[in-house]
Amino acid sequence: MTGIKTMASVASAEAPFRFIYTSGALSERDPSKSLWLNPEYRKMRGEVENWLLAYAVDTAGKVEVQVTKPGLIDHSGRIAAVRTLLSVTGLSNINVSELAAAELNQALGGFEKDTLMTPDLVRIGRDALWN
Repeated sequence: MTGIKTMASVASAEAPFRFIYTSGALSERDPSKSLWLNPEYRKMRGEVENWLLAYAVDTAGKVEVQVTKPGLIDHSGRIAAVRTLLSVTGLSNINVSELAAAELNQALGGFEKDTLMTPDLVRIGRDALWN
C-alpha cells in the first residue's frame, strides 16, 4: 500500500499511473463468506483487491487499478501436471506467455475493466500475441 501511494505521487489525471495487481482466481472480496480452502489467505488477497480498487477511485483519475485473477498458470513443461490440477480444482488455466501479453496489453493500452478473470486474460493475451 505504501508502494502504490509513493508511485502514485508522481501521477496526474493527464498521465495516470496504471497499476496491475495479479491476485488469484480463488481470492474472495467478501470477508463474510465462509471458505473451506485457505480462507484467511484468500480473504487477505480479496481485502487487498478491495483496498486497491477503492484507492483508485479516491485518486480522482490519477491512479488506475486493474486486478487480474488468473487460474492455474502453465508453461509447456507442466502441461500434464496442470491437467491433473484442473481436474481436481476446476480452475481454468492460462499459459504464462498469454498472461504476460494480456497484462502488457492492458498496461500500455488502457484497462478494459477493473477485474479480469482467466477467460478475459486468455482472450486478450492471444489477441495480443497473434494479431
